[in-house]
Amino acid sequence: MTLVLKNRSRVEILYDIISAAKPSSKKTHLMYKGNLSYQQLDLYLNFILKNGLLEERFVDETRLYFITQKGTEFLRLFEDMHNLITTVKSQDAEEVAAKSENRVMQTQSFVY
Repeated sequence: MTLVLKNRSRVEILYDIISAAKPSSKKTHLMYKGNLSYQQLDLYLNFILKNGLLEERFVDETRLYFITQKGTEFLRLFEDMHNLITTVKSQDAEEVAAKSENRVMQTQSFVY
């Protein structure tokens, strides 16, 4: 089995952070779930807060981050897009396999 590592896109990182805030989270939880350093999280979190995807509230003197309606919509749209791309990739892979199989069959009939 081969382990394939790939860098996440910025949108994937945003998704990881926002989804970690369901229903609410501390900053360290967002950092761990997003697999980010504190400095990286600060950059993304500033963007997320400015765009209204999460909101920051204090509960019993603890700073928590809550997902907003806009953040929930972002997650839904991201998941829809991801499912669409995965379906297209799967269909493309099936087409490639079918074409390869046809070529093999043509080659075998040519050889005999």
